[in-house]
Amino acid sequence: MKTYLLNIPQRLKLFNKVLDAKTQLINKSWRVLNDDGVVESYFFKNNGEIIISQNGMAQIGKYEVLPIGKILVSIADKNYILRPTATEDKAILGFQLDGTEQYSLLLDEASSLSSKIRTFSDFQNHLLALENRERLLADKEAAKEQQNREKIEKENYLFTA
Repeated sequence: MKTYLLNIPQRLKLFNKVLDAKTQLINKSWRVLNDDGVVESYFFKNNGEIIISQNGMAQIGKYEVLPIGKILVSIADKNYILRPTATEDKAILGFQLDGTEQYSLLLDEASSLSSKIRTFSDFQNHLLALENRERLLADKEAAKEQQNREKIEKENYLFTA
């Protein structure tokens, strides 16, 4: 499983309750975002199996959603405890390797973002664009509030003069 040591874990929000696997994971094809050219996809099945494909070479593992909100994934002879994280967009899902700062980021291949985000670098650029858009909106709102204050001050000055 490809993981990245992110310097931006605050951008990911930890789910506050147990992941609803039926709606979030199951029967969707999730592509792992990486920059090494390997096309890696995960498919979580209803019966607790996970199919992992790397450049078309598949292996079958098991997963279990634990009552503590974590997911146990068993692949070959290795077991991983993953903490689900999410961005504002439900099409991007993160798994934090429990007890570490390592994340795997997955993209729902059926989402509209699938054609725009193909690599981990694309994901970082997507986050930066979202932050810039939010900052611009906040700046516009602050400028509008300042104009309203100045207008009120001007009206009050004219009214009292």
